[in-house]
Amino acid sequence: MPGIPSLGLEAGETRSVPEDAAAVLALAHGTQGRACIMQLGRSFPKLDLTELSVAEKRLPLQNQDHGIVRLCLVSEDLQANYQHLLSQQLKFLSPPSQCPDRMAKSLSVKTLTVR
Repeated sequence: MPGIPSLGLEAGETRSVPEDAAAVLALAHGTQGRACIMQLGRSFPKLDLTELSVAEKRLPLQNQDHGIVRLCLVSEDLQANYQHLLSQQLKFLSPPSQCPDRMAKSLSVKTLTVR
């Protein structure tokens, strides 16, 4: 797919991330980027490829930094999964929120350590 509608980004040209999508990802106002989705057929799995422009680099990497890994998963009941993960002490950047065009609801985990 030549873009990621929930982020308001296209592959071919850099543009500003919409405010609601930026809030979900904890991006600064005016963050720009470009993106696409790679998928097999019309189903899952899907891989989001996103490049965002930022002024400074920092450690640890954040969502808006080059090189950050963002993994998107599908849920049949996002609110229930969110409540369960909160009870397991996971930290989120925001509660579940509606993406532009009401295409999906999304949320972002602040940090996730894989062992």
